[in-house]
Amino acid sequence: MNLRVNVGILAILMLGLSPILGSDIVRSHLHPTASIQSKIQLTRLRSSLKKYRDLPLSRSIALQDDRSMTNQLLQQGTAKYQANRFKEAIGFWQQALVAFRQSKNRQGEEESLSLLTSGYLAISDDSRLLATAEQWGKIASSESNRGRALGYMGLAHKNLGNYTQSIELQQQAINIFQNLQDPQSTGQVLNNLGSTYATIGDYDRAMPIFQKSLTIAKQRKDIRSEANVSSNLGAISTDLGKDKQALTYYQQSLKLAQLPTINDLNLQAGISINLGTTYHLLDQNNLGMNYYQRGLKLAKQINNPQLQSDVLSNLGLIYEDRKNYSQSIQAHQQSIEIAQANQNPRSEARFRNNLAHIFLAAKRLTEAETQLATAVKLLDRVRSQLTDLQQVNIFETQVATYNLLIQVFTADNKPESALEALEKGRSRAFAQLLSTRFSNSAKAQKTRATNLETPSIDRIRQIAKEQNATLVSYGIIPDDSFKFRGNQRAREEELFIWVVQPTGKVTFRRVNLKPLWKRKIGLQDLVKIGLCLDKSPTCPTIEEFVTERQEKQGNDKLSEQPNDNKDRQTLPAGKYPGLKELYQLLVAPIEDLLPKDPEAEVVFIPQDSLLVVPFAALQAPDNKFLIEKHTIRTAPSIQVLGFTHQQRQRQSPQSAVVVVGNPTMPYVTLTPSASRQKLAPLPGSEEEAKNIAKLFNTQAIVGSAATKANILPKLQQAKLIHLATHGLLEYQSRTGGIQTELPGAMALAPSGKDDGLLTSGEIFDLNLNAELVVLSACDTGKGRVTGDGVIGLSRAWIAAGVPSSIVSLREVPDEQTSALMLAFYQNWQKQPNIAVALRRATLTVMKEFPTPRDWGAFIAIGESK
Repeated sequence: MNLRVNVGILAILMLGLSPILGSDIVRSHLHPTASIQSKIQLTRLRSSLKKYRDLPLSRSIALQDDRSMTNQLLQQGTAKYQANRFKEAIGFWQQALVAFRQSKNRQGEEESLSLLTSGYLAISDDSRLLATAEQWGKIASSESNRGRALGYMGLAHKNLGNYTQSIELQQQAINIFQNLQDPQSTGQVLNNLGSTYATIGDYDRAMPIFQKSLTIAKQRKDIRSEANVSSNLGAISTDLGKDKQALTYYQQSLKLAQLPTINDLNLQAGISINLGTTYHLLDQNNLGMNYYQRGLKLAKQINNPQLQSDVLSNLGLIYEDRKNYSQSIQAHQQSIEIAQANQNPRSEARFRNNLAHIFLAAKRLTEAETQLATAVKLLDRVRSQLTDLQQVNIFETQVATYNLLIQVFTADNKPESALEALEKGRSRAFAQLLSTRFSNSAKAQKTRATNLETPSIDRIRQIAKEQNATLVSYGIIPDDSFKFRGNQRAREEELFIWVVQPTGKVTFRRVNLKPLWKRKIGLQDLVKIGLCLDKSPTCPTIEEFVTERQEKQGNDKLSEQPNDNKDRQTLPAGKYPGLKELYQLLVAPIEDLLPKDPEAEVVFIPQDSLLVVPFAALQAPDNKFLIEKHTIRTAPSIQVLGFTHQQRQRQSPQSAVVVVGNPTMPYVTLTPSASRQKLAPLPGSEEEAKNIAKLFNTQAIVGSAATKANILPKLQQAKLIHLATHGLLEYQSRTGGIQTELPGAMALAPSGKDDGLLTSGEIFDLNLNAELVVLSACDTGKGRVTGDGVIGLSRAWIAAGVPSSIVSLREVPDEQTSALMLAFYQNWQKQPNIAVALRRATLTVMKEFPTPRDWGAFIAIGESK
C-alpha cells in the first residue's frame, strides 16, 4: 500500500526569567464537595543580573587615581554596589551623571549611564533601566558599548513583557559581540536571550542557547556566569520534570555563588528559592520551607522586591498546604502589593491566581472570581505585543488561570459562565489574530486586537443558530492531586462537556475519567490508540499499549501511532482498539442531545489531546461509526467559528479552481544538523488531481509546473484549492539559527532560488477569498498541540482567509484517499454543504474499504457552506 508519508512528527508543545530562572508549578487540591482542579503557579524566579557589570565595561572610572569630586561619586557608587546597597549606589551615580552633563564630559556621561543600567537592573526598576539604556545607546562611543546598551534594552523589554523587542535587541547585541570576537559578552547575552525564550515557554529554543552560554563560561573560567546559567538550566529541568537533574544544577550553581571570590547574595537568593521550589514539587515541604525562608532573608538583605514577592507567594502555597489560610492570604496579598508597586503585570496575575485558589479552598467563590477576572485582564496585557506564535507559547504558561476560573464557576453552579471561561482560555491568540485579520477597519488591521471580547453565552447561542448546528464543547480537567510546572499536564481526571443546540439550549454533562487510571492509561493515551484506525493486531489493545510503554520506560517514548504487531492478540472482526472506548467517553454521555437527522450537523470543539481525535471513526456499541449516525465537522473554538462565519459572509465570489498534484518534489532539511533529502514522488496524487480537475473543467497543475511562482498568483482568484502533495509537520524557516515561523509546509516544485516549500508562514501572510482548501496529504490537520489549538497548516489557511478546510489526522493510503476525494467533489457539486458532502463520500468509500484507516483520517474544519 502506497502512503502519502508525512515528514515530521506530532509535537506536543513543551511549555515556560531573566537571568535566573525559577520554576512554574501548577498544583491541585481536592474540593470537599466536588472535583475542583486549580493550577497554581509557583513563580519562575527572577534574579536581577547584578553582575551584568562583569561585561567588560570601562573600569577606569573606579580605578583611576583622579580624585575629582565627580570621580569620587562614581567610586562611592561602585563601593555601594559591591556591598549590594544598590539604591545608594544609584544615588551617587545619578549625581555623577548630572555633573558630567553640566561639564559636557561625554565620556563621563557615558560611563555614568553604563553604571546606572547595572543599578536599575539590580533593583528591577525596568522602566528606568530601559530609559537609561536607550540614552546610553544614543551616545555610545564604541560598537562594544552599543552592544551592551542593546543588551540592557533587551533585558528591560523582557521584564516589561515586550518579548518581541527583547529578542530582536538581544540578537543585535549578540551579532555585535560575535563580530568583535568577544566571547564573554556573547555568552552573557546568550544567557539573557535564553531566559527570554524560556519566559514565553519556548524551551526548544532556550535550552540550546543556555548550553552554548554555559560552554563559553566554562571555557573562559567565568565562575559567576557559569553559576548563573547553571541555575537557568536547573529551572528548565524542573519544568520538564527532571528534578534530580535540576537539583544537581542548582547545587552546583549555589556552590559557585558562595565562593569567597564571588559571594553573590542576589544569585544565592534566587538559587535558594529555586531549590525550595523543587523540593516543594517533590512534596518535601520542610526542606522547601527552609530554602524559601533562606531566600526571603537574602532578598530582604539585598532589598530585591521581585525576589521578595516571588518567595512570599511560594510561602503562601505551603501555608495553604498546612491549612493556615489566613497566613497564606496575607503572604499572597503582600506579593501582589509588591508586584503592583514594581509594575509587573505577569507576576501580579500569577499571585492573584494563587490568592484565588485560597478563596476557592475557603469557599469564598465571589472573591475567587474577582481575583481571576483581574488576573485575566493582566495576562491579556502581557500578550498584547507578541507575534501569533509567541502568543501561543506564552499562553501555554498562563492556561492555569483560565482553567481555575472554569473550576470556580462550576463549583458555584454556573455552568454557562464556565463555558464562557472555557472559550476565553481556548484559541485565545488565534481569536485575537482573526479579529484583527478579518476586521474591516484599517486601524484594527495595523494593531493587535488586545481588547478582544470573548463571546458571552448569548453570543454562543447566536453562533449555534447561525451555524444551524449542535455545538459540542469539551473541557479536560486534570488530576486534582497533581503538581506540575511549565507545560506539563496531569492525568485527566474529569471531562466537562457542554452541548449547545441550534435552539439555544445549553446542557452541561460531566464524565469521570478516573477509571482509566486503574488501567494505567489516560485520555491522551486512548487518543493515540484510536488514531491507529485499524484492527488489532495492527494496532495494540489498551493492555498491550500499557505493556509496551512499561517496557520502554526510561527509554524513548512510545511512538505516536503504534504499529508493531508482534505478539498481539486479534480482536473479533469489526472491533477497533480505542475507537469504542473514545465513543463511550466523548459521545455516549451526550448521545440523547445529538440530532436524530443524520445530515443535521454536529460541530465538535475539542481541547488538548482531543484536537486530534478522528471523530468520524468513533465506534458505537452497535459497531456503527459516528459518521454513519451524524454529519461532523470541528472548529478550534466557538469564537473562531463565529469569525469563519463572518469571513464567509463577506467573501467576494470567485470561480477559479486550483488543483495541484505530485509536484516535482523538493529537497528538504528538517533540522539544522540533518542532510538534505528529496521527497518521494506521489504518482497516485497526480492521477487524483487530474481526475478532480476534469470534474471542474480545468487543468491540474502537476510536476515541474507546480511551482510556488506559478501557483500563488492563481490562489488569489481561487474558489477551491486542492493540494495533493506531501505535508511537512515540523518544517520551519530559520533566521540566524532561530526558528521564526509557524511550523508546517506543503511541498511544491522548486524553481530558481525558491526551495519549493510553501510554508505555514507564507500561507499565513496570504489574503485569500477561497471558500475551501483541501489538503490531500498525510497529517495535514496535525501539528503542535497547544492550549491555543493545533499550530500548523490548518491554522495558517484559516488565518489567510479560507473559512473551510479538509485535512487529515494521520498517514493516508493513496488509492483510498483518491477515491474519497473524487467522491467528495462529486457530492459537493450536487450538495454545496461541505460536511454533508464529505459524509456522503465517506459512506460511499466505506462500502469498498470498510476499515477506518482508509477513510477516517479526514475531517472538515470551519464552515460547511
